[in-house]
Amino acid sequence: MVAFTPLGGDPDKVKALAKALFNNGLMGFMAGSKPTRFRFLMPVGAVTTTHIDEALGIIEKTLLEIAE
Repeated sequence: MVAFTPLGGDPDKVKALAKALFNNGLMGFMAGSKPTRFRFLMPVGAVTTTHIDEALGIIEKTLLEIAE
């Protein structure tokens, strides 16, 4: 599992990020409160560094989109 706390952990903002990430092709889930985190479950043995690079690109693109 990989997790990060985006946007100060604000639940409403993280929810909007989750929806935007899904729309951009990346699936994960929210967890916790105060702060709310976003998590990814990666299938062991099936994820390559290329997949991780692609996911990070989607995350970066999405964060820039919602910041506008």
